[in-house]
Amino acid sequence: MKQSLKPNSIPHSTLSLLFDLLPEKFRRDGAKIKPPLVLLFILHIVQTGCSSYRSTMTWIKQAFPSILGDAGIFPSSSAMSKARAKICSQKFMDMFLELVKEVQEPTQHGMLQYHDFRVLALDGTNIELPSDKRLLKYFGHMPNPHGTEIVPQAGLVSLFDVGLNATIDFTITACKPNERKELITLTRSMRPKDLVIADRGFPSREVFHAIRETGADYLIRMSKNSFSAVKTFISSGLREDVVTISPMDAKGRKKIYSEPFKVRLIREESCDQNGEPRIFATSLIDKEKYKTEDLCYLYTRRWAVETQFRNMKSYYDAEWIHARTPNGVKQELIVVMIHQLIIAELEMRSRELHESKPIKVDNIKRAATESTEEIKEATQDVYEIPYTFNQPSCMVIVGFIIMALHNEDIEKAKLHFTTGCEHIWRMKEKRRPGRRSSRIPKSANAKQKSARRAKRNERKRKHRDP
Repeated sequence: MKQSLKPNSIPHSTLSLLFDLLPEKFRRDGAKIKPPLVLLFILHIVQTGCSSYRSTMTWIKQAFPSILGDAGIFPSSSAMSKARAKICSQKFMDMFLELVKEVQEPTQHGMLQYHDFRVLALDGTNIELPSDKRLLKYFGHMPNPHGTEIVPQAGLVSLFDVGLNATIDFTITACKPNERKELITLTRSMRPKDLVIADRGFPSREVFHAIRETGADYLIRMSKNSFSAVKTFISSGLREDVVTISPMDAKGRKKIYSEPFKVRLIREESCDQNGEPRIFATSLIDKEKYKTEDLCYLYTRRWAVETQFRNMKSYYDAEWIHARTPNGVKQELIVVMIHQLIIAELEMRSRELHESKPIKVDNIKRAATESTEEIKEATQDVYEIPYTFNQPSCMVIVGFIIMALHNEDIEKAKLHFTTGCEHIWRMKEKRRPGRRSSRIPKSANAKQKSARRAKRNERKRKHRDP
């Protein structure tokens, strides 16, 4: 039986904290453009994708009559650009980390639960930016062998809370970031009883040591050439084994840490697209408590961070950045993350109000749905909520709540919150059991098109120059 949705049942929301932090963080005496106006401006262009300055300011004037003062005349676009330049992006980042602390407290209604762990996923992506010399110089670009226009790209490495369904920390870097170095930076948000899941680009001795120093555990996929111990394990044919990793660096020249440490290696029964076995390294040594099937399934939930990257680029137009300066680019990307964090809290409160509880994952049923013969044993201790929420609907609801809170209409904000929880609950969708098609797109209009063109040009060059 669900709880009653009363307007006065709204908790201390991250949304109200968002505006509580503004006077402390951003206040500049005598400024014509106040920091709340700058934040609302960026929130609107992020939420709606509106590229017109006049349309955005007209909406702000109608939705927030008091923010422009008694005259109600909005500033010029150049004045807004100067005001944005005076607010360092680090201030936005500080506000994001403060909001994360508020949202992380209630964990009993997480999307994914495994023992007492908070499951975190790590991954990186590139964000295409507007064609501008300043951005090209600061962020760099990917190699382009086809001779077309060079586009600047920013790197983004995200630490994603799978249970919360939101990013809890991230770094914005130049194009093609050093993922291992960024992971070590993101250890600032890790704590004991965290289980960090990462792909093949992350493992190294430094990474293992940095995660262990925080008290967290890890589950990382290994490449076949990463460690000599991994090569020996692959050739042994064992399903799992506990090996010792040397404290020396890869070339054996210096000690990275004082003593060797043990790692449990797991071979998944299914193979990847190249027919090679998937090898995982984990600090969870106890084979009886932490079952192999559970850990293999948890690795598949790493895909949630890829889904968030897709939402960023599809719903929030993260690759349609309006700013033309590095500071402005960082501001907009951070606001995108803030917006997704607020939506995650809305989803969490909706599950809480409807008393939704995770159910045990049936790995056998999932294998039958995917026609996967390799999965023969069920998971033991993995619990998951088997549905997702509609992202566009959540975006609209959060927009209404922000408007009401900034206008200090608390009762209206509570009403939007409770009705929004009910609305997104009715529109929830059942989670797909897993990937049913190849990850590589087969359409000629997909990302594969450039690779095919490169191969075709290579054949032409060989035919022309024997």
